[in-house]
Amino acid sequence: MAGRYSGVVKSWNGSKGYGFISSQQITGDVMFLRSSLPTDAKEVRGKFLEEKTVNFDLTTGPDGRAQGANIQITAVGGDFVAGEVKSYSERHGYGFIISSSLRGEVRFNRTDLDALTPGVDLKGELVICKVNQMPDGKLRAEKIMFQSAKIANRLKAGSMGFGKGFGKGYGMDNGKGYGKGGFGKGGDGSYDEGQGAQGMVISYNSDKGYGFLKCGKSPADVYFKSQEAYQPGMLVGFTLKINKDGKPSATNLQPGMSSGQTYTGTVKAFLENKGYGFIAVPGQPSDVYFVKDLVPSAMQSSSLVGKSVRFTVQVMADGKPRIEQGAQFY
Repeated sequence: MAGRYSGVVKSWNGSKGYGFISSQQITGDVMFLRSSLPTDAKEVRGKFLEEKTVNFDLTTGPDGRAQGANIQITAVGGDFVAGEVKSYSERHGYGFIISSSLRGEVRFNRTDLDALTPGVDLKGELVICKVNQMPDGKLRAEKIMFQSAKIANRLKAGSMGFGKGFGKGYGMDNGKGYGKGGFGKGGDGSYDEGQGAQGMVISYNSDKGYGFLKCGKSPADVYFKSQEAYQPGMLVGFTLKINKDGKPSATNLQPGMSSGQTYTGTVKAFLENKGYGFIAVPGQPSDVYFVKDLVPSAMQSSSLVGKSVRFTVQVMADGKPRIEQGAQFY
């Protein structure tokens, strides 16, 4: 069998590395493997790939059944595309993404990503993003996310899944410690259950009274239960609870911080060797991330813990708050 066909991805199991395509040109679903995807889409998950239009070759698999090969993902305006970071300058705060689904490079800014570990090299990393065409014809990325939690956990400051965490912790007064910033094992080796967080509602079933949150500190969706009506996109602050099966859930839900709002808080932790820290805000369960570059140079050599900060919040795509430029440390 040979030829070029078109179809729609019916299902994709990213953990097992295979999926199925439905095509009006072929009777029955066509199986395909991860190895048949473009190199810039090797780590995508089901929610991204499913229902995407693709072009592909048709070959015969080892079992004699039809199998898709050399898959090309079609870009659709307003939808996410898969890509690879071609270059990134931490000093200048911008970089470029290339995608097999697009012609030309796509520019992105550092602020389009969640906070990164200082000094990280993004070149070659796999991402998904939405792309806009500017008036001058150039492409600009927004809502950038790494293709898998594994990639995100390796690169993002203040982000890590449940599990080992940072192990050592950083010896906070409560003994829990900060992991590469997220829920994980703290300084005492126990899970940091009870830490505050902020996320975005991705679904809510009003009939059954439960829903799920997207939170940058967790690679898994966070379950919550409430009789109050929640709409997808709402920002929610909450306290983490880890269930017996190891899955995360949210308790003590309350309205979260929103971009553009101004708050006053206190520096709770600052990791000088890492170049970032966290601010506690009264009445908010989630700490707010900041980088050393936003601290006035005259104060960078002094102890920041306990200092007051007045700042404006910027909320990332996963609901995680960080401070914008212009914060006042005193």
